[in-house]
Amino acid sequence: MPPRSKNTRNIPNDSGNGRNQQDENQEFRHDQGQPPEMIQMMQTLVGVVQQQVTTGENLARMMEQRRGHHGGMIEFKRLSPPTFEGTTEPMEAEKWIIEMEKVFRVLECSEGEKVTYAAYMLRGDAYDWWRLEEDKRGQETEPWTWELFKSVFYEKYFPKSIRFQKEKEFIKLTQGNMTVAQYEAEFSKLAKFAPTMVVDEETKARRFEDGLRFRIKQGVVPFELTTFRAVVSKALLVEMGLNEASKRERDNNQKKRPRQRRAKLWLQAKKQGTQRADTKAPPKCSRCGIIPVSTTYAYALFDPGATHSFISTNFAKKHNFKFELMESELCVDTPVGGVVVADSVCKACVVKIADRELLADLTLLEMRDFDMILGMDWLAAHYAIVDCHRKKVIFQVTGEIEFCFVGSGAYTSPRVISALQARRMMRKGCKGYLATVRDTQQGELKLEDIHPNF
Repeated sequence: MPPRSKNTRNIPNDSGNGRNQQDENQEFRHDQGQPPEMIQMMQTLVGVVQQQVTTGENLARMMEQRRGHHGGMIEFKRLSPPTFEGTTEPMEAEKWIIEMEKVFRVLECSEGEKVTYAAYMLRGDAYDWWRLEEDKRGQETEPWTWELFKSVFYEKYFPKSIRFQKEKEFIKLTQGNMTVAQYEAEFSKLAKFAPTMVVDEETKARRFEDGLRFRIKQGVVPFELTTFRAVVSKALLVEMGLNEASKRERDNNQKKRPRQRRAKLWLQAKKQGTQRADTKAPPKCSRCGIIPVSTTYAYALFDPGATHSFISTNFAKKHNFKFELMESELCVDTPVGGVVVADSVCKACVVKIADRELLADLTLLEMRDFDMILGMDWLAAHYAIVDCHRKKVIFQVTGEIEFCFVGSGAYTSPRVISALQARRMMRKGCKGYLATVRDTQQGELKLEDIHPNF
């Protein structure tokens, strides 16, 4: 009896795919029967299908990126970034860069997006400049970065000469009369023009600390702070403490002052066209003129109706007069009925009269008509008599020869009427006189002295 053949149709192979060896052998024999051209064609077809799949994926990726860029531009516009049309003011160009960088930080832009968005906001001459810069670079492989953009931008709108000038300003910068906050703002604005001088936080802190006013610096240095922000915060606290101490001292001095004194000023308020309506007001006998005071000349009024002597505040400051606070404030009654409080005085000012040097304590007062008013306190101290009739101020100092000051006098306009009015008055009975006036100091008029008026 012949041996029975084994049924291997349903026996799985080692790979566990359920296919038996006989099927694989049959498939192999089937492939071996295909012509080579058919196999190559099938391989080509598979390659084409794979390429189409890859192309579709790339296209989808590009569309997604385009949609993302479009959305980014919309967000960029919503922040209302400033445009730039070009300028001759370097700080305006710097301001535009700062504003653009603020927008970039909000949107977290890439380097390419920063350049694209910045170029989009250029207008007019600035956009023409940018197109030339792009053409100049041509097909260079290095892409535009924000730092590269700023470099060519500053070269155009913020030249090196201006940057060097700003660097010098930073080197010379000190707090001076600024507050700490103002000094910090100016320091931060100029620091970017001298990057080598603020290379790290500690260097920047030391530089800022060195420029502080001495009293504030004294309160900051002992802490040996190593960051710029820490030094600024401590300086602000020290300044606050010093301001409070100064205010307390002023308040204490104010409390210690005696009660206010009062003074009267009978000066006529000429510019307002009014005067003090008081029957006790002295007659208008005070005189005025130009006299030397200290190192300059002042338009002065000798006024016996004023209890004190005064100097214009603007005049004193303009000519650098030294003044100091008085022990007590002085309330000045003005001619128009108001009261002005004065609290400063220029002591021992030299007033020169007829080559004599006379000292005067002049209270600072806001006034416009005169630079200086010499009142009764000064007149009495120097034995002065105001002679209104002779328009003189006479000084009779004991033990000295009498000397005087002659005023400039008052100008009286001539009384003139028209010929028509004179004729009308004469018709009413007024007398008229025809007079001729001859200049005795002038010789006889000659024919050649007559010039025809044509």
